[in-house]
Amino acid sequence: MKSKTPKRPARKPEFTIGETFRYRGFDVKVTAEYDPDPDFSWLGEFKRKACCDLCVNRKGLDADGNETGTYYYSSGEMEWWHPSGMRGTSPEDIKADHKLHEEFGSGQRSMHVVTVTASRNGVKLGFDSLGGVDDGYIADAVYDYGMISNAIDEARKTLRGLCCKGGA
Repeated sequence: MKSKTPKRPARKPEFTIGETFRYRGFDVKVTAEYDPDPDFSWLGEFKRKACCDLCVNRKGLDADGNETGTYYYSSGEMEWWHPSGMRGTSPEDIKADHKLHEEFGSGQRSMHVVTVTASRNGVKLGFDSLGGVDDGYIADAVYDYGMISNAIDEARKTLRGLCCKGGA
């Protein structure tokens, strides 16, 4: 009886954003376009305004007495935070989320829409797209979400549909 040779793990294709590369019989291109209006709801909501010293360390409550956010004060300013429910609510998590919010707001970081297209002979046959991708996470997002494989799978389905229509 023959022993089976173990399969090698699939290699991750190396790519440069904006350049076309050949992979599994298709021309593949990964692009990242700046997203001018990204969704930051996953960070929660932050607001800052002037306040008096009497409010220090009070919790934000709605009309029914439920906590709506946490107030932080420094030098006469109030920071209001309303959690998204998608991330942690410890003081460390809140500070980290607030820092991210400020970095995105100041332009130190940006979000992108990442698109992967699979084509053959110059004809786009499949694609995958993901919005809200942090500029430092683009390559990882392509791998983590299987975007190249998704685009190629869609391209193969498109080719099967073109070749097999009408009983051919």
